[in-house]
Amino acid sequence: MAIYFIVLSTDRFFYTFMLLLAIPFCYGQSSDSVRFESDYRKILHQMSAEKDSLDNLINLTEKNYRLTDIQKSKLYYIKTKVFSLMVNETPEDENADAVIDPAENLPLLDRAVQRIIQSRTAIGIPLLQEYLEIADPGSDSADYASVYLAEGYRKIEEYQKGMDVIYQLLKGKEISLRNRAFAYNRLAALYDECSSSVAPNRYDSVAKYCDLCIQISEKNGFIDHLATAQNELGFYYNIKKEYSKALELYDKAFDNFIKVNHLADAINARYNIAKIYFQLERHADAIEVLLSAEKMGRENVGTNIFVKLYIELSRNYEATGRYQSAYEYLNIARKMQIDAFKSNIRANIYDMSAKYEAEKKEKENLQLRMENEIKQVKIRTKNSVIGWLIAGILFIGALLVTIVFLYFQKKKALNILVKRNLEIVDTEKEYGIISEQVAELTKSDFNKPENTIIQTGEIADLKEQLETLMRNDKPYLFSDISINDIGQKLNTNRTYISKLINDHYHKNFNDYINEYRIKTARQLLADPLKNHISIEGIGQMSGFNSRSTFFTCFKKYTGISPSYFRESIK
Repeated sequence: MAIYFIVLSTDRFFYTFMLLLAIPFCYGQSSDSVRFESDYRKILHQMSAEKDSLDNLINLTEKNYRLTDIQKSKLYYIKTKVFSLMVNETPEDENADAVIDPAENLPLLDRAVQRIIQSRTAIGIPLLQEYLEIADPGSDSADYASVYLAEGYRKIEEYQKGMDVIYQLLKGKEISLRNRAFAYNRLAALYDECSSSVAPNRYDSVAKYCDLCIQISEKNGFIDHLATAQNELGFYYNIKKEYSKALELYDKAFDNFIKVNHLADAINARYNIAKIYFQLERHADAIEVLLSAEKMGRENVGTNIFVKLYIELSRNYEATGRYQSAYEYLNIARKMQIDAFKSNIRANIYDMSAKYEAEKKEKENLQLRMENEIKQVKIRTKNSVIGWLIAGILFIGALLVTIVFLYFQKKKALNILVKRNLEIVDTEKEYGIISEQVAELTKSDFNKPENTIIQTGEIADLKEQLETLMRNDKPYLFSDISINDIGQKLNTNRTYISKLINDHYHKNFNDYINEYRIKTARQLLADPLKNHISIEGIGQMSGFNSRSTFFTCFKKYTGISPSYFRESIK
């Protein structure tokens, strides 16, 4: 006698089976059963063989035996593995290289959604976030991606994040009715699975958002969202122990899932019905529903739903005392869980490998971009330096040319001024304004008044007398000559002299006197016989007692400096 204790832990249930087998299994089986078990083990042994041979062997096995439900389930399990081989094109070898996922060729949003559906959230969530960064905010595709992002958070049990994403989507904006129904649907699922600490009245929220989704979906013909909401609402009534309402909703969800060809969801609806039958102790009905769900097919469904079916079948067979069947289905479920675990490991390895390669490639691209940027910066810097050097050289060259040009222009202008001043010197000599010899005069001699007395009212004759005085007596040669001295010499007052100079010569007394001094200095500078006298000496001889005043006045009246004038005529 052999006693086997098998303990299997799932998400919500702990099953303990004590299977008492009084005699070896083969003693109570027919010869067909013995041969079936032999072929079944042979098929398992050859799982990594050529798939065509496997298909032929499976088909022959199905034709050669009148199979029981358990035997059909075993073949379904093998078919699942064969289908997995066909899809993945890789043997179950731990060292086998990861295959290229067909989803990788899809557009970004479709690829992200596939990853969420496959529960590969570590890849799907970043892809959705990447898509949302480039998508047009408010577009249908962006809203659709946001709902799937919330679904991704649900699958990794970050329920509050998922709720926040959907509430942000629904808050104060218009979205399409289909996306709104989808958002209500997933919001109900989030409330269904979250803890009471996150949402104390979560079941009321499940009912609320399921009803909102159903209303929109029925009115607009969104059969897929309608079916999902009905299935979710059935779970709500199941929790409330209103089993008749729950069964009705699960049946409606099943029919609608079939209409839109959502096979996995339809099988899940049947599974939910069987769970209620189990609670009602209608085990025969539960087994019938589960077996009918199993026969609906496996392609593109996945193994997780069948693991749930077989565990539920095992529970119901155990409840009816059929421990052999319970063991067989539990064993199939265990094998499928192991396969799923291995598949998930391979998928995770592939995801990590793909992520590593992507990050590696991104780093390489970043490094290349940085190197190219550095090269470009160097080239731009070099070109900039060369450009600035060329510009500087051109600028300096242009500046030098300008300076030379201005120098020669200035020199030409100064030469013209020198020539004009020499012409003026000759003219002034001809008019006898300046005599050839400067008389040695004293201030006391000059202060002797003239015999002629200028009477008030004879201002018109004063101009001629003043000019005669300036030509003959040269009072401007005295550095300290004043307007009072001139008035005294002409027997008149300073007011008449000042008014005469202002009205007729449009200048003040000092400018009038300095103009005569400059004429004298110009005559002296132009005289080769006076070259031995310094510039300062010429200024003093002309009546200036300050070198700076002499230079300033000379340039003001002639346009050139006294030194340049002398050098130019040598």
